[in-house]
Amino acid sequence: MSCTNIARYTDIANYLVINCDTLSHAVMRFCDCGLIERESRHGIRIIDVNVAENAISSRIAPVGNV
Repeated sequence: MSCTNIARYTDIANYLVINCDTLSHAVMRFCDCGLIERESRHGIRIIDVNVAENAISSRIAPVGNV
């Protein structure tokens, strides 16, 4: 799955309430572990959608457990 013309890091970082450096490091880690590839400055490709979904869902607390 490819995504192009994604929002700027600044906009994504503001939405997530993190700084741009943190977002940049997270994207680099995702690239290093093979979850995504950067296709261009404004585009990424998700290598394995199932692995990405599992990585995301394993870090989100179930509703009601705070």
